[in-house]
Amino acid sequence: MKKINLIMGILLLLLVIAAIAGMLGTRDSGPGVEPSANPAKKDAPPVKERLVDTRLLLTARHLAALSTALEEQEFSRQALRLADHELDLALADSIRIAVENPRAPSPQIKAILALRDKRQDAVEGDEQRIKTIEKQLAGARPQDQ
Repeated sequence: MKKINLIMGILLLLLVIAAIAGMLGTRDSGPGVEPSANPAKKDAPPVKERLVDTRLLLTARHLAALSTALEEQEFSRQALRLADHELDLALADSIRIAVENPRAPSPQIKAILALRDKRQDAVEGDEQRIKTIEKQLAGARPQDQ
């Protein structure tokens, strides 16, 4: 009798440990930030922040796959529609915030913009020279052309 109780106790303990391990292994880390490849490095790319939380839509999709009854399927379609609408609103809000609060350009972007402006000025100068030459050509005599 004592041996059976010991075996049952060990099996119960193993099941509890397996359940805790499964729960910890499948938990969601949240909408906050995506983990960086190596946050200890100074040259590591910055951690990207998720602007829109997609967990609601993913959960609705997962639950829609599990629905079996006709009423459950109807509710899951409605949940999918509402979750998609919520995601659309969150995206629109994030875009609005990004437009209202633009980031300052980084030094690399400033260098690229300066180079672009310099090249644009060169193109405009070339276009002016072309117009000048076309005017001179239009005013020249036919035998000089």
